[in-house]
Amino acid sequence: MPEVIAGAQIGVCYGMLGSNLPSRPDVVALYNQRNIRRMRLYGPDQHALQALRGTNIELMLGLPNEDLKGLPLAKPMQTLGSKTM
Repeated sequence: MPEVIAGAQIGVCYGMLGSNLPSRPDVVALYNQRNIRRMRLYGPDQHALQALRGTNIELMLGLPNEDLKGLPLAKPMQTLGSKTM
């Protein structure tokens, strides 16, 4: 039987709540130094997005629930979610 090796995709969540945190460019530099290629932001942060510009770091961006209501797909998803099957 052939051996199956699956590669995991690993990233790091970038939390920005706290005190005495490193600057956004310093965080991006740390990701690069540690060869971390995926970042998750819990919300759009212009300074972090600017620091990521030109890097090869993949980004997953979260949006607050209240911001989802204004998206075009939010209405069909709300309708779908409210139907019982």
